[in-house]
Amino acid sequence: MIYNTIKDFYEMRSNKKDFSKLFTKSDIIKIKIINFLSDYREHTPSEIALYLGTNTNTILNNCNFLNLIGIVDIDEKKTKRTSYFIKLAEGFEFDLFKKSLSESEN
Repeated sequence: MIYNTIKDFYEMRSNKKDFSKLFTKSDIIKIKIINFLSDYREHTPSEIALYLGTNTNTILNNCNFLNLIGIVDIDEKKTKRTSYFIKLAEGFEFDLFKKSLSESEN
């Protein structure tokens, strides 16, 4: 289900259609988070927030949802304050998704 949603988003974006009618702002942020995390490295919410131009709480709320459905992993490390590290889940194969998108564009 999430695969089709992301695929629809990128197809509409490449065709320059108005995708704001189909997707909420929160959906678009989630898709952009997944795209940013496609390097499979750990990132902090503040790194993602700087890249997307939003605040850290928005990133954490969206990542908590993505964590519930198994797309991202959130590591919580407690030192003096709580630090969060976010990365794509092991089972989520984003590379195959990118390849299928490039094939569908041709």
